[in-house]
Amino acid sequence: MTEQDKEKKDISKNLEQKPDSDAFQSHIEKMEANWKLRKIDELEIAITELESFAKGNPFYIGKVLLYRANIELHLGNYSEALELYFEAISNFEKKNASLEIALLYNNIGNVYFNLKKYKNALEFYGQSVVINKEKKERKRYAYNLINMGNTYCSLHQYNEARKPFEEAVNVLEKLNDKFGLAAVKINMSDLYEAENDINKAIELAQEATELFLSINNKFGISHCNLSLGKLYYRMQKFDTAKNYIGKSLIISRKSNDIEVQRDCHKSLANIYRATNKFRKAYMHYGAYFYLKTQTFNKEADKNIERINATYKSKIQAEEQRLLIKKKDIQQNTLNKLLQTKNKLEEKQAEKIKLQRKNAVLALVMRANEDLAQPLSNMRDDFKLLKRSLKNPENVQKHLDKIDHSINRVNIILEQIKAINIDSVDQYTEHTTMYSMPENEDNQ
Repeated sequence: MTEQDKEKKDISKNLEQKPDSDAFQSHIEKMEANWKLRKIDELEIAITELESFAKGNPFYIGKVLLYRANIELHLGNYSEALELYFEAISNFEKKNASLEIALLYNNIGNVYFNLKKYKNALEFYGQSVVINKEKKERKRYAYNLINMGNTYCSLHQYNEARKPFEEAVNVLEKLNDKFGLAAVKINMSDLYEAENDINKAIELAQEATELFLSINNKFGISHCNLSLGKLYYRMQKFDTAKNYIGKSLIISRKSNDIEVQRDCHKSLANIYRATNKFRKAYMHYGAYFYLKTQTFNKEADKNIERINATYKSKIQAEEQRLLIKKKDIQQNTLNKLLQTKNKLEEKQAEKIKLQRKNAVLALVMRANEDLAQPLSNMRDDFKLLKRSLKNPENVQKHLDKIDHSINRVNIILEQIKAINIDSVDQYTEHTTMYSMPENEDNQ
């Protein structure tokens, strides 16, 4: 299974059988292709398209952040790249996507390497090594080791660099990865050159050249020939040095590799100066400075591209911030209105509750007052009735009055039963309720 197949398989494990997984995979492949060719504009479009799949899925979001970080790294925006890489790790951790996290650790190591913060780079390369070794991702593991070896070389810790390089060779030989083997051998050649073991450095550079020739990697062949030319120059074998550098110059011209062409002209100028061929030395120095200017212009264009991209990114971020702020203001205003409405409704409910309570109290008081009078009348009439038993002509009069009082009580009770408290808004002490006129004063 190839590395690309493994990556596809790893992605499929994290898609959770969603119906849009095929479309997602298609966008991933599009981004991979654009990234390898460094087609930044096309990559931006592919990332934007992928964002429609990313909502709510940490794995998708992590992929979007990964490629955005790669763009920032390519443009030299190291702080932005680091921020995006760490954010991507947070999303991948939610899905336990350890292989993606290992890749991000390696990329973070690359950022710190470019910043010349080599100890930080070693820390993250080391974390990537641990995961890839545990997951038996041998190719990625070997490439992590190469990065660690290069970092130790940058720190001039050559003994420490030798161990990861040698371990990488062992792994890559078992995998028959010729490109990886060639890469580690040319890096080991630089290590031995730094330790002044030129013969060993030449041996390793020649082995790397053969490996690059076997896979027809023009860039690698050109780079190895240049390295061999410089090594033979140090041994003062100028003709051999000139032969290797001349081969490198021819290949680099065909591939339009300006940086290698520039270094070739500088090395040839040094050779011709050492052999007292000053006219040719002058000619190659002129070519060197011309290409150096072109390289400077290329770097300037890259810086302008980075500045424009950063400006565009900041504008987009500011627009997004203002949009979010506008939404937040609208939401806050709506929340305040809802809070005010709720408070008014609560106050109104409390007011109605109090009014009903007062209404019930007033009803009881009015009923008490209205019932008190007929009851008092009945007691008085009953007493008078007892006294009038000896005078039959007065009995009927008092019985009529008692009957009238009973009717009053019944009417008041019926009115109380008919009252609807919910419809009563307010009672006042000045309101007369549930009363009826007396037919006749008590005597």
